Amino acid sequence: RWVSWHGIALNVEPDLSHFGGIVPCGIADAGVTTLAIELERAGRAPVTVRDVLPVVERHLHEVLGAVEVPRTATPAEAATA
Repeated sequence: RWVSWHGIALNVEPDLSHFGGIVPCGIADAGVTTLAIELERAGRAPVTVRDVLPVVERHLHEVLGAVEVPRTATPAEAATA
């Protein structure tokens, strides 16, 4: 219980056309969305992966007691560096 066999995914602002053949978690009537879509639906400002990543890392650390691991830049971060 409360264990993920395949990790987590946080779709911030991807092109959803790439997800057309995916059945999320085997749930046929579930779709794929993005954080950008859900924020827009809620009337909130958009965010980027750069905005979201530190927040997700902090909460995972708090909840799981995870050890902080240095990471390399994402391709998007490297392109703007």
